Amino acid sequence: MIVNANDSTLHLPRILCLHGGGTNARIFRMQCRVLERMLHPHFRLVFAEAPLPARPGPDVTSVYKDYGPFKAWLRVRPEDLAQNAHDIVRKIEESLAAARLADDCRGATGDWVGLLGFSQGAHLAVGILATQQELRRRGEDDKVWPAYRFAVLLAGRGPLRWLRPDLPMPRGFVDAGQCTTGGEPLVAVDLLQDNRLRTPTVHVHGQTDPGLELHRRLLYQNCDTCMTRLVEWGGNHRVPIKVRDAASVVEQILSVAQQTGVLDGSLARLHTLYAIQGKYEVPSTYKSGLTLFGLFYHLNIRRKGCPKFGRPQRMIFRKYGALWEPGAKMLCFIKLQWYYVCQDFNIKITADLQTRIMIVPTPDMATTPEIAIVGGGIVGLVLAAGLTRRGVQVKLYEQARNFREIGAGIGFTKNTVGCMEKINPAVVTALRSGGAVNVSLDQQDPKSYLRWIDGYGQQREGDPMYQKPLLKLDAGVKGWETVRRDQFLEDLVKVIPEGVVHLRKRLDTIEDNEDVDKVYLNFTDGTRAEADAVIACDGIKSRARQLLLGLDNPASYPQYTHKVAYRALIPMDKVVAAIGEYKTFRQHMHVGPNAHLIHYPVNTNTIGATVVVSDPNDWPQDKPTTARASRKDVFEALAGWCTPVRNLVELFPEELDQWALFDLFEYPVPKYNKGRVCLMGDAAHASSPHHGAGASFGIEDALCMSTLMSELIMDLREHRTSKATALRTAFETYDKILDAFATFSNNRSGLTRLSA
Repeated sequence: MIVNANDSTLHLPRILCLHGGGTNARIFRMQCRVLERMLHPHFRLVFAEAPLPARPGPDVTSVYKDYGPFKAWLRVRPEDLAQNAHDIVRKIEESLAAARLADDCRGATGDWVGLLGFSQGAHLAVGILATQQELRRRGEDDKVWPAYRFAVLLAGRGPLRWLRPDLPMPRGFVDAGQCTTGGEPLVAVDLLQDNRLRTPTVHVHGQTDPGLELHRRLLYQNCDTCMTRLVEWGGNHRVPIKVRDAASVVEQILSVAQQTGVLDGSLARLHTLYAIQGKYEVPSTYKSGLTLFGLFYHLNIRRKGCPKFGRPQRMIFRKYGALWEPGAKMLCFIKLQWYYVCQDFNIKITADLQTRIMIVPTPDMATTPEIAIVGGGIVGLVLAAGLTRRGVQVKLYEQARNFREIGAGIGFTKNTVGCMEKINPAVVTALRSGGAVNVSLDQQDPKSYLRWIDGYGQQREGDPMYQKPLLKLDAGVKGWETVRRDQFLEDLVKVIPEGVVHLRKRLDTIEDNEDVDKVYLNFTDGTRAEADAVIACDGIKSRARQLLLGLDNPASYPQYTHKVAYRALIPMDKVVAAIGEYKTFRQHMHVGPNAHLIHYPVNTNTIGATVVVSDPNDWPQDKPTTARASRKDVFEALAGWCTPVRNLVELFPEELDQWALFDLFEYPVPKYNKGRVCLMGDAAHASSPHHGAGASFGIEDALCMSTLMSELIMDLREHRTSKATALRTAFETYDKILDAFATFSNNRSGLTRLSA
C-alpha cells in the first residue's frame, strides 16, 4: 500500500467521477479542477478511466490533443465496434472497480457515497443508480457497486441503461449495447413513469448547450423531480470552471449530501454567493461550503487584534461554541465583534471584506411559506411548478376525480413560452414532449404566421377551394406553438412533485383572520386544510372569486358572451383531402357572418379545429357550460359558407359538445386579492377566446407570482418582516401589476367580442 501521509482527504467521503465520451480520467480531472478545489474540505474525488477506445471531438482536441488516449464508456457512433451488452457491462465494472481499488491502495478510507459524471459519464451514472434501484425493488443483492447515495449529473441525458444483462430488463430501460447519439427517444414516454429514478440527483445544464432539451428530458422524464436539484448556468457543453458557476453547483452538492446524511446536517455551512473582493481575500477552496468556524478561522489568522483559533476545528467548537443544532445559537465573527446568530437563515454583509455570506441550515418553516393553490388546470399546475422550483411549500386542491382537459388545441406565443421557461424549464419540456408544433413553418421561411381568410364568399370562378386572403400576421420565429390541451395537462402533472396534489376537493369557504397565522380552506366533503396563503386558479366560475368579492357582487359571476363553440381533433390526412395540404399544415382563421372557424396542427398528425357561432339566446348561470350537440348543428350555423369550410366540418364527430363562452368583460374584477387570498388566471380575468391568449395571460400571472415569492423568501430570511405581512404585501403588489394587464386583456377581448 502506498500512503501519502500529507493527503488530508484520505478520510473523506468519496465521489467516483466518470468522464465524458472521447476524453479520459486525466482530462476530466483538469476539467473539474475548480469543483474539486471547492469540494476539498468535504469530499475526495476519484477519477475512473473508461474502457473503450474513442475518437475525441473538436472541442477536446483543441485543448487536450496531447492528453490521449481517449476513451468512452459506451458506443458513441453507429460505426464504432459493436459489442454486446454483457461485454460492455463487464468492461465498465472492471474499470470502476480498478479506480476504487487504486484509491484504496493510496490509503483512502472514506465511504463511496456518490457519483459525478459529465455527458456520457452522467448517462452512465444515472444508469448505475437506476439499476441499483430496480435491484432493490426486486430484492436482489447488488454486490457489484457500492450503495451510492446521490449523483451529480453534468449535461446528462437518457434513456436509463440496464447494467445487469444477466437479469431481465425492466420496462423503460435500454441495454448497454445501444448507441448513445441522436437524442431520439428510445423509450416511449408512458413507460418511464414506473421507473423514474428516486435517488437524489443534482442536474447541471449549460443554457447554451445544444443538447439542453435532452438534458432537461433526463431530469423531468427519467427522474422523480421530488428528489432532484437543478443548476442551469450560462455556458455550453462543458464543466463549469468560473468560480460563481462552480459555487452554485457546489452549493447543491453540499445540500444533497446533507439531505442524504453524508455530511453532518447539524453543522452550519457557508456559501459565498459573491466572489470576495478585498485585501483579505479567501482562497477559492473557501468560496463555497465549509464549516462556519472554518471560514472564520481562515480570516482570523490574517487579521491583527483577533484571538487566534487553534487547530483542529473541533477545538474551535469546544472553545467557542457548541455544535450547530436546530434552534441553537452560535458565535459569529463579523467586523471584529462577536454576534449570536440564530438557527434560521441569516444574511450578513461584512463590509471590510465586501462579501455576502449566507448561512444555509436545514429548511426552516419560518422562512418558507406554505401556499394552497385551488384549481388544477393549466395555470394552477404551471404555478405549482414555479413555486416548488423556488422552494415554496405547495398544496394543490382540485375538485375533479382526476386531471382532465377537453380534447382540443391550444396555442402559445413566443412570449408565453419564454414565461414558461422563466417559471420552470420543465413546463416547456412538458409542452414540447406533448407534441407541440410550430405552426405555419415553411422550409424557406422559419417564421410563424397567423392567417385570416374569407370563409363565406369571394370565391374564384371555377375554383371552389379558393378563399380570399384577408390578413397575414408575422408572429416571428417559433412565434406560436400549438399542442393538444389534454396532452399538455397530462405532461404538466408529471412535473409536480408527489404529495402536492389533492383531488376531489371542492372549495366551500375560506377563513382569513388577521389575528390567526394560517388561512383555512373548508371543502364540501367536510375536510379542512390550512396554509399561509391561498392562490385561486379555479377557473371561469371561480368559487374563490365569489368568496373574495361577495355573493351579491355581479363581478363574482361571469357573463354569457352569446357565443358557443364546437371543437374537434381530426387526423391530418383526412384534412389534407378536405381542404388541401397548404391550409392543413398552417394556421388559418376562416371568417364570415356570425361565426368563425380556426384550425391549426396540434401535433405531427392531428389538427385542432374550433367553430365559434353567435347565439342570440341566454345561457343561465346555473346551467352547465356544456351541452350535447351534433355535427348537424354546426352545418346549420355555417349554411352558405364556402366549400373548404363545409368539407372540414364534415370531418367533425357526429356527436360533440357545445361550449358556452363566458367572460368578465361586463363586470371586471375590481381587485384581485384580499388579505392572504388572491385570484389568478380565468378566476381573475376570464376573457373570451378571440385573442387565443386566455391561458397565456394566466401563465404571465404565474411568472409574476413566482417572482414575488422568490423575493418574499429572501425578505423572510433577512428578517425584514413577518410571514403574514410579507404575503399580504406580495399579494398587494401582484394586484397592482395585474390590474393594468388584465384591464387591457378584458377591454381588447370585449371589443373583439362585440365585433365578432
